[in-house]
Amino acid sequence: MKMIVEVIGKVEQGYSNPYECLDEDGNSFIVKGLPRSSQINEWICANLASAFGLPIAEYELVEIPEELYFELDFDTQFDLGCGPIFGSKKIQLAQWFEPKTMQHIVTEEEKLKIFLFDYWVKNADRNSDNTNLLVSDRRIRVIDHNNAFDKKYTRDDVFGHLFYDQIDRKLLSDLVFRAELSG
Repeated sequence: MKMIVEVIGKVEQGYSNPYECLDEDGNSFIVKGLPRSSQINEWICANLASAFGLPIAEYELVEIPEELYFELDFDTQFDLGCGPIFGSKKIQLAQWFEPKTMQHIVTEEEKLKIFLFDYWVKNADRNSDNTNLLVSDRRIRVIDHNNAFDKKYTRDDVFGHLFYDQIDRKLLSDLVFRAELSG
């Protein structure tokens, strides 16, 4: 596990107080802190997304050592905590995916896989206002699963998904029906 040696600061975008940090090798990571449950969701979903074949940003567990933790201001300590933490490697020159101007970057297969994955992990946090997709080198990267496994997730959440309106309805109906039968 790589050690974080510097907390550069809070990232402007993001509701869950992500921070940019440097590890001992000079790699830049975007890390999310407490609560631990959101870090666990990120770790589980990142591994599942990789196994599912989604284009996810590189990730790993990094550690905020006690020595660094006690040097941080109170708000940063409160946000990040101490010890192991989920980190996504910062993607240089990445842009946020804009649905109106970047649709051509995402293939039909990627749209379907992202939709199904979010449905599977009960992630309602990917919509036109909050895509949680980055674009770099004309390729997308899936990020941000801290709100997955939502106990309040319903079939209605499906309708707000970023790619819901772009997926073949017959295929979608068959998949949802099968999921309900097996669930």
